[in-house]
Amino acid sequence: MVFPWFPLAALPMLILLLVSVCFANKRWGLTSVGSEWQARHWVAFGISFVLFFAFVLLVVKTSWNTPLVGILGGAAIALPLVISAATSRSKP
Repeated sequence: MVFPWFPLAALPMLILLLVSVCFANKRWGLTSVGSEWQARHWVAFGISFVLFFAFVLLVVKTSWNTPLVGILGGAAIALPLVISAATSRSKP
């Protein structure tokens, strides 16, 4: 099922992606992410990666393809990354 607002939702994400690629060499850019992340960030990324595919399988194999499942799944996927970012200390 395609909703008519999907292109409008994708446009800001595309702009954000283009901005992040254009400023990749900055301190907050994509190239410095790997050097700035600590072990807890990579573990949280792995957990989110596994959760993502678990929710994909859940939606594909069941009839739970609803917006509520998408919202709750997205929150569950983002939660480990948010926790790892909120509890990290910056390098001196």
